[in-house]
Amino acid sequence: MCMKRPYMFMTDIVPGPNSIGKDINVCLRPLIDELKILWNTGVETYDQSLKQNFTIRAALMWTISDFPAMSMISGWSGKGKMGCQVCGGSVQGFQLKHSGKCSFYGTNRIFLEPNDPLREKSNLFDNDERRLFSGRLSGEDVKELLDDIIFPPPGKTNSKLRSAGYGEEHHWTHVPIFYELSYWSSYTLRYSIDIMHTEKNVFENIFFTIVNAAKSKDHRKARSDCKHFDVLRHLWIDENGKMPKAPYSLNKKQLKLLCHWICSLKLPDGYSSNISRCCNVDECKFFGFKSHDCHIFLQKLLPLAIRELLPTPIVDALTTISIFFQDLCSSVVTRTDLDLMAKSVIRALCLL
Repeated sequence: MCMKRPYMFMTDIVPGPNSIGKDINVCLRPLIDELKILWNTGVETYDQSLKQNFTIRAALMWTISDFPAMSMISGWSGKGKMGCQVCGGSVQGFQLKHSGKCSFYGTNRIFLEPNDPLREKSNLFDNDERRLFSGRLSGEDVKELLDDIIFPPPGKTNSKLRSAGYGEEHHWTHVPIFYELSYWSSYTLRYSIDIMHTEKNVFENIFFTIVNAAKSKDHRKARSDCKHFDVLRHLWIDENGKMPKAPYSLNKKQLKLLCHWICSLKLPDGYSSNISRCCNVDECKFFGFKSHDCHIFLQKLLPLAIRELLPTPIVDALTTISIFFQDLCSSVVTRTDLDLMAKSVIRALCLL
């Protein structure tokens, strides 16, 4: 399709296999021009049922992408300590000394209810959290902020240049081209993340940590960071250089049970792929999970798989996350449901 005439411009503009980054506005220019026409003047269209022409108008409701692509099209970089686009940099993370990555450990408590006891669990998070979330920036607020920032010109030679205050006051890399649409700033939700990408990332991070696989987020550097920040003392590396077993990881006997359970699954025809192919019982290894496998396992199978293997508090937190994704993918959801889902998943993430 990319070589057919209507789409030929894409193959001419995208500069090779590397990410286009903040210059993505160049690729989106033809789309924005057509969206302006569809909204402002409309396009004459033939109605087959009425056998007559009419003027059709259309508007872009929101974008759907994975997290890196959302950073490019929204103009707010998702990297570093100010990577949270929802709070607009008001909640900042910190860099882990040994792992080298940016962490938001404990900072998500700002989204909890004001009287939630987790706000005062300084023994778990190294401090109390008194701040309250001030709310998401509106489209008009974002537009005013962008008008006051001078951005470097686009182009490969200027790819590493940043605007004044970047990384300290804001994380804007460029003005999103979508704000040329007259209605864009009036939206509450402008950018959304693809649920399948999110489910795959969440499932793999949780599952491979539980089974203590090579992709586990629980490693020596992570344990050293716990000691550096004086949190989770029961996970510190001991004097002999050994890592104590974490309560959220399985031992060899439990791994065997989990492997046999997965291989013995009998699911309805067409419900999912053969998930048992992702498990090697002899070596207790897991591999090859596709996006739909992660979708099914996270929403339906994970609570069943761990309920007899892990401590109750961990099972409860992971079950809450599983239910959250089930409700999020349901065909009908009310505003009340969304409010309850947001509160429950925030608390579950704080408990993990």
